[in-house]
Amino acid sequence: MKFCTQCGSKIDDDSNFCINCGHEIITRTKKSNAEPYKNNIYIVLISILFVLSICFTVWHFGLLQNDTKQSIKDDASSSSNKVYTKEDLPDKKKFSMKNVQEKADNLSKTIFGSDQEVENLNNISKPLSKSLKDIDIAKNYNYNQENCTDQFTDVAQHIGHSIQTEIVKVTKISEQEENNIGRNLAKMMEEQTFKGKIDKNKTWLAYVKKVGNKLVENVNRKGINYNFHVIDNDLINAFALPGGNIYICKGILKKINNEAQLAGILAHEIKHVDLRHCIAIFQIIGRLPGAAQNPMSYQLAQLLRHPYNSRTEAEADRRGLDLIYLVKYSPYQVVKFWENMDYGNKANNNNTGGIFSEILGNIVEEVENLLLTHPKYPKRICLLKNHIVKLQEKYPCDRFYVGNWNYNNKTSMFDLSK
Repeated sequence: MKFCTQCGSKIDDDSNFCINCGHEIITRTKKSNAEPYKNNIYIVLISILFVLSICFTVWHFGLLQNDTKQSIKDDASSSSNKVYTKEDLPDKKKFSMKNVQEKADNLSKTIFGSDQEVENLNNISKPLSKSLKDIDIAKNYNYNQENCTDQFTDVAQHIGHSIQTEIVKVTKISEQEENNIGRNLAKMMEEQTFKGKIDKNKTWLAYVKKVGNKLVENVNRKGINYNFHVIDNDLINAFALPGGNIYICKGILKKINNEAQLAGILAHEIKHVDLRHCIAIFQIIGRLPGAAQNPMSYQLAQLLRHPYNSRTEAEADRRGLDLIYLVKYSPYQVVKFWENMDYGNKANNNNTGGIFSEILGNIVEEVENLLLTHPKYPKRICLLKNHIVKLQEKYPCDRFYVGNWNYNNKTSMFDLSK
């Protein structure tokens, strides 16, 4: 049985790379030893989280009950004739763990800094050409700042992600080394994982390269050799390899409606490379004596990284928005893309099960937040909207390009504006 070193997916074929994320697959020769080991770690982590969640939630309701009693007692001493209604009871949001979570979040930001601020966009382009008519007007979108990270595990993810960022800085390898690793991985991808399916459609390939190469002009690490590929596969997926190889599947191209959305997907993957997300495990493992030869090292590294993978994805989302904002692609279309992807995931969140149901729901949400590799759609959309608001505050702009015609005709905005 083979396992992906990046996402942990089981692979039953003879591929050396994962079809879900494109990363190296490690063969385990001793399944009876390795598999139970991994499963036991997951069970222990989930059990600890479960117990902690119960303790915190019980404490939360105890606080609420005490505060409610004290409030009524204080009011009674000052106004003995007052008739109490439901509205007179303290708002449980004031006393729930929300306050505690906010304090913990503020403390983590004080120590590690916020990872949700807008970076300096030094190369922001001139206003759109007046000849471009397919545009979004910013004032038509009334986005407001919301609190998207209101769970305790969000604080833990922030801390874990911040620590990894510092580790990656001190273990970094040269861009040439990364390019070499990337070439080897891309060769195996072409010859084995997606043999005969990469870059077959030259029209799509030329179009994707045109948009991608324009975005790459504004990356921070100029020594990475970026290459774009189209995979003739119905997977709704796009992924990046170390060294700048970006792959986009035909399945996700069918979900995209315009050039701005295509740019948003490509920019997300570009930033995974630019921020060293793709090379991180290779760097860290490579600095540990003997670790590179031990397949379990990759599994352990991925296990430790997994709880804040969604934080990494959210970072790539934000920095990807920065990239398309620089060249005036509409960030609002990226939000629309994920809103369309969310159409089958909307659920009724009305809580009618009482206190026990609420406790159980809190526990499930906290644990689920750690296990997911990507933010849930509503959270992802919320974070994107927040970042757009911040971008507009710092770099006001009213007109952004959409590109419906461009996408259908595979002709980039840059060709039209010449």
